[in-house]
Order: sequence, then structure tokens, then C-alpha cells
Amino acid sequence: MKKILQIQRNKSLLLLLLFSVAGLTNAFAQDAYDFSAAVSGNTLYFKITDATNHTVEVVAPNWSDWSGFTQPTGSIALPQTVNNGGTDFTITAVGTYAFNGCSGLTGITFPSSVTSIGSYAFQSSGITFFNLDGNIGDHAFLYCSALTDVTIGENRTTTVGESAFNSSALTSLTIGANVTNIGSNAFNYCGNLANVTYNATSCTFSSSAFYYSGNSCILGFGNNVTSVPSSAFSSFSGLRTISNWGGVTSIPDNAFESTGLTSITIPNAVTSLGSYAFSNCSNLTSITFGSGLTTTGENTCSGCTNLRTVVMPSNITTIGNSSFQSCT
Repeated sequence: MKKILQIQRNKSLLLLLLFSVAGLTNAFAQDAYDFSAAVSGNTLYFKITDATNHTVEVVAPNWSDWSGFTQPTGSIALPQTVNNGGTDFTITAVGTYAFNGCSGLTGITFPSSVTSIGSYAFQSSGITFFNLDGNIGDHAFLYCSALTDVTIGENRTTTVGESAFNSSALTSLTIGANVTNIGSNAFNYCGNLANVTYNATSCTFSSSAFYYSGNSCILGFGNNVTSVPSSAFSSFSGLRTISNWGGVTSIPDNAFESTGLTSITIPNAVTSLGSYAFSNCSNLTSITFGSGLTTTGENTCSGCTNLRTVVMPSNITTIGNSSFQSCT
């Protein structure tokens, strides 16, 4: 009798647990979005972020994916507002996982009201181009195998999260004047990257933003850029050429450490080189220092094992310790 009672009690507990899980699932499903609307021939889903000011963000119907729903396809032009029940709501963000796995989505344009892209928002989607001024979340475009052209931060303060474009198909990247922060691994493993234009005037880089990226890549600086951020392009293995130095006057510590640069001519406007600025560039065969250079930091070109030609200006006063250590 005790065994029967125990079995019945266990069954009751199991049923209670199942009902609880089902209730939680239904609650999540109900809360995933507040309403839907037709946009560019697709049904998109929206979550109200501020009921008083009537703002919404685009979300995935199942929180993190589109299972059980029809994924959007083609190119989408997000409007500034969407109507629900007679009220216009302003779209201010693309939420976390909003277009995660939407392989049929080929492009998206944003109204000026959109200021942020959530983490994983376009992960593994079919998007081919991207242009936004605002905050880009961690892993937002991770594994976007068709994404080739990206322009960010041209008109408004923009930050790029960790691994934001990691393992995408980027061939061309424009970093606008208003980009203020680039997270670690932001452009890692972008093996097709062939052209980078850097126009940011005040930007902080986290570690290894371009690690294992590039394919004979050409880098150019805008005319308003006066200093290369510390460690900005370190480990950019596919970087081969700097085509335009813009207004650069100083190159800080570790700026181009362990890159794939083959030959460098530093402009006359550059007056100082930081420690390890070009260290461990194993493809580097020649470097010409401009006439304005007066000092170099420690280990500036150390570990450049194939360096054969160095041209120094006559007015250089200080060469840091071990600047050419292990150079043949």
C-alpha cells in the first residue's frame, strides 16, 4: 500500500512539474512579442520598450529564434514607426536574437531612430551589407557567411561589441569618424577582408580586434586621423599594405605588432614610434622612416626576422633598446 501511495505521489509531482514547465513556456511565448506588423512583405515582431513614449524594438517571435514562424526573406527597409491598435510606435532598436538564423534575409536598412543592435541579432543570417550609426552588440553578426560590406559610425557615436563581426565574409570595412570603441575579437577570422578604411578620430581598441583576418588587405587612414590607437591592428595577419597614412603624426605601442605587413614607408609627419610598434612582423622586409622621426621605443621592430632594409633619417636622436633584436 505504501508503494502504491508513493507511486501516486510521484506521478502527481511529475504532472505538477510538467504543468509548471508548460506554464512557463506559454508565459515566455506570450511575452516574446507584443504585436506583429507587415514590413517589406514580411511579418516582423515587436516588443514595446516604453509604453508612455511609444517605442518598440524588433524581436524574434520565440525570444531567440524563429522556429514555428515564417522567417523574413529578401531586403527589409525598417520604417521609423509601426502602427498597433491605432497608435504609432517608434522603432529604436533591433533586439537580441531578432533575426538569428534568418538565412533568407539578404539586407536591411535602418531609420535614424534605430540606435542599437542587440547581441546575436543577425547571427548566421543571410545579410549581405550593413550600415549603421549606433551601438552594435556582442556577436551581432557572428557567422554571417554572406556579409561582405560594412560601414559603421559615419554620423553618430558608435560602439562595436565583442566578436560582433567574427567569422563573417567581410571584404570591405569602413570605420567611421564617430566609432569610439571596438571590442575584443570584433573582426576576428574575417579571412576575405581586403580593404579597411579607418576614419575614427578617438577610438579605443580591445585586444586582437583583427586576429587571423585579412587577405592581402590594404589599410588606409582618413585625413583627420592623427594617431593610431594602441594595439589597434595587432595580430592583423592578413594586413599587407598601408596605402594612406592620412594625418597620422604618432604610432603608439603595439600598434602593428604581429601583422602581415611586407614593406613600410612611414610619412615625414610621424615624429615618434612606440614600443613594439612593428615587432614580430615576420613578413616585413623593408622599412623607411620619415624625416620627422626623432625617437623610437623599445623593441620597435624586434622579431622581424626577414627585415633586410632599414632607412633612418639623419636627425633621429633616440633608438630604443632592442629595436631591431632578432632581425637578420
